[in-house]
Amino acid sequence: MTALMVAGRTLDELPSYAADPEEIEVIHLTDEDVSEFVSDALAAAGCTREELEQQAESGDFTSELARRMWFLVSSFDQPAR
Repeated sequence: MTALMVAGRTLDELPSYAADPEEIEVIHLTDEDVSEFVSDALAAAGCTREELEQQAESGDFTSELARRMWFLVSSFDQPAR
């Protein structure tokens, strides 16, 4: 399995703490970047978007990785208008 990368860093290499606003690096993603990132996250979770969404609705994920990938994938959803 290939590691998911964001700005050349794996998820484990990204900070998981609140950063100083002066240290925040903003990365602008194209639609193609987002599509590729979501596809890679679903592949890492080992399921389809629909399967992952069902797991989220039930609160019963097949793995910790699937749970983490749901939060990544769902963060790219468009807000309801």
